[in-house]
Amino acid sequence: MDNAISTDSPRQPKKVTLACEKCRVLKVKCIRPEEGQPYVPDQTLNAYSQSRNSELELHNERNPELESKLTNIIGLLSQSGAPLHGVQTPVDPDCGLAAIPEYSNDNPHPTAEWMSQGYLADPELNEALGASEEQNTTEVVPEKSWDATAIDAAWITELGLGPVVLEHLLDKFRGMASYFPFVQLSYAWTAASMAEDRPFLLLAAVAAASSQYCHLQDALIRQFKQTLSQRVIIAGEKDLDLLQGLLVHLAWYHFHFVPGSAQYYQYLQIGIGMVIELRLDQEAAELLEQRTELGDAYIREACRAYLGCYYMSSIISMSSGKPNNLQFHEAMLRCAMILQQQPEFDTDLLIYPVTKVLQFAEEVCETYQSEGIHGTRLYIHAERFTTRLEEWWSSLSTDLRSTVLLINCYHTVKIRIQEMGLVYCYGQRRPPSPKAQEDSTMLSTPPMVISNLVKCVSSTKEYLDLFFTIPAVEHNSLPISAWYQVILTIFVLYRLSVGLPEVPEWNGEIAQETVNLEEYLDTLLSNLQAIKPSPDRQIPTKSLFSMMHEIIGSVKNSYALTKENLAHVHDSHHAHHDLASKNTAASAQGLHRCPALRYSSRRIAQAPDQPTLQNAIATEVQKIGDEKLWGDILLMDAFHSMTGSSATAF
Repeated sequence: MDNAISTDSPRQPKKVTLACEKCRVLKVKCIRPEEGQPYVPDQTLNAYSQSRNSELELHNERNPELESKLTNIIGLLSQSGAPLHGVQTPVDPDCGLAAIPEYSNDNPHPTAEWMSQGYLADPELNEALGASEEQNTTEVVPEKSWDATAIDAAWITELGLGPVVLEHLLDKFRGMASYFPFVQLSYAWTAASMAEDRPFLLLAAVAAASSQYCHLQDALIRQFKQTLSQRVIIAGEKDLDLLQGLLVHLAWYHFHFVPGSAQYYQYLQIGIGMVIELRLDQEAAELLEQRTELGDAYIREACRAYLGCYYMSSIISMSSGKPNNLQFHEAMLRCAMILQQQPEFDTDLLIYPVTKVLQFAEEVCETYQSEGIHGTRLYIHAERFTTRLEEWWSSLSTDLRSTVLLINCYHTVKIRIQEMGLVYCYGQRRPPSPKAQEDSTMLSTPPMVISNLVKCVSSTKEYLDLFFTIPAVEHNSLPISAWYQVILTIFVLYRLSVGLPEVPEWNGEIAQETVNLEEYLDTLLSNLQAIKPSPDRQIPTKSLFSMMHEIIGSVKNSYALTKENLAHVHDSHHAHHDLASKNTAASAQGLHRCPALRYSSRRIAQAPDQPTLQNAIATEVQKIGDEKLWGDILLMDAFHSMTGSSATAF
């Protein structure tokens, strides 16, 4: 194996020696003096102890009302004989229930499901933890503890993130894993171990999971960019930790994507460069020839990262029209196949079908681009591609067909097949000139082209109906690929409803009668209320995700004006901007342009002073801790209610 790829070698256990009395009192690492030298204890406390002390101080500063409520609840639970310790279940802050992957609100007995999956700790584990705590008072601090002087973990103490907060955010990120199966966190990994072994991945995961806390997430993203610049751009480092962290950052990039910025694509090229420099593409092929089993944890992670980079490159290429610089290779399918046959996580079963459908989507786009808008075989290709897509979809198990990731992939490709390259512009920024548009207009539209566009309208409705079955609280967990599918669907349906200059014979009333676009936009706006920026936000609202509510509202307004002026609309490229500018109120405020382009001129509002931001971050960190605490209490209450009712039944 190439020397550039490092493997995790097992560490030799060190002999544990008793700490001296002074170090046990100070709770510092005990350094034995050499003979003849004066005793000097290590004054560097580990980051875990510092964070824990800070966390205890925050909890001690709770307001009396919260303390009173908490005391009453604990008293009630104590009287009922409910256990008050040992529960370490991740909690979804939006609904107060355990954040279990694939959780469905339709499940009438969620608490029973938690127990069946082993989310409650047993007494033996509690006794072991208690014995471990007693042992730590007389033993040397473990070598795995966080080092506050390490530059990669310094942000943990700078932002005041205690162990409970970090573990809660990591558990939340694990619940998002089914949306992006290419980077998985083992349940054996803790925040402490990741801070030492995988600091960049820890930073990226925590940033992705903190989308409900805008100030904390903004600080984490700034730290991410600074670390990326120092380690990759300046120092030229490359390893699997950096690549995995970068992939996580890209997968949820809509949290910090400023429309019009090319940074998204630049980050992708850094990731592709790491794949090549780490020789993951070549190593995958060589290792697959030598091994029939993926017993090495590094090999599994490398295969996932390799396929994840291809996934992100394909998604960005299809959405923006930019070149895909990581082309498909047969070794990708072989890697995915072995992960499917020997899954370490349930999400490994998703990787092969996702890779397969991405390869198919590239073929569809390349075929339509080479055929051109004048192609006489567009509808023939569409029929052939549709047959292949349906055969692939029917070959999947029912469980796989019910996952959000594969549902999005299937409908994305289906819509792209049926629109035949006539509706979606493949990321074209500017509309064609009148001469180019005239040359690209079909002189005589075959009936089968119209038939496929009608099917495309039905497919957009089918996807939107499925999307709205996802609970609104899950929107903060969806990756950028899911939001790309939403934007693609609305874009295609908008153009088919307003008019299609490329196909003069297309009747927009067909789309209007089939799908009530305004009603779907209202439903989406209602679901997006949860992510609407709060009034106390101290940082500019410039990311795509934070502006999504305003963008969809602008689209809804312009579409309503378009329907009233269809006779004056000759080009759906200009429909949104031209008709919105006729709104006197919007024009007076300069809001006739799409809100997504507000920061394209780089005129960004001045950021608040540092103390204000620090206070906002500290408030959000305390809120996370409170939500974790209340969630655990609610879970224990539910557990007691269930066990109490079971005892009564007997």
